[in-house]
Amino acid sequence: MPNRELLTASNARGLIERAIRSLSASGETALYDGLYVVLKEFERERRVSTEVRRQALVLLSDGLDNRSRLAFDDVLDYARRVAVNIYVIALRGALAQVPRNEQDAAVLRADYALNTVTRESGGRLFFPKMARDLAGIYTAIAQELFSQYELGYMPVRSVSDGGFRRVAVRVRPETNALARTRSGYYAPSRATPGM
Repeated sequence: MPNRELLTASNARGLIERAIRSLSASGETALYDGLYVVLKEFERERRVSTEVRRQALVLLSDGLDNRSRLAFDDVLDYARRVAVNIYVIALRGALAQVPRNEQDAAVLRADYALNTVTRESGGRLFFPKMARDLAGIYTAIAQELFSQYELGYMPVRSVSDGGFRRVAVRVRPETNALARTRSGYYAPSRATPGM
């Protein structure tokens, strides 16, 4: 049996840092496919776990996708269904590995996709200007997750048609609170008799 190094929190962090620093950007990116796979894992974890937990995903990306087999709309639809808050740290300018024109159609599509997935999932979008901004962004996300409350409600009319229901939450201005919510939910669908 090969000699395996036991991982502790301190040496695991070092290994992770070295692995990240050794990466280089090249080739094509299947961002939507990757996001879909991660969301599937969140859904699987939710099904097998007996704990009730809020789930959040932090995505560090320039948002460009040039390889996915899945369309963005399909991934967005799935993100709405699995109820995972998606936080995106969007790399631009010198932080992005691929230089590009900010008016490029691919960049505009990427910005639309990143903004939409965060808004629809109840997450948040960040645009760091420098690498040193990343630590503060990760801290802000952690503090936000720590200080959030999750609310639920039961609709007055129960319709089991599988359709998407928009939800709007407002807070009183004097509370200085911020409501960040998913855009809605899918109603359960009733199986057709005889199917």
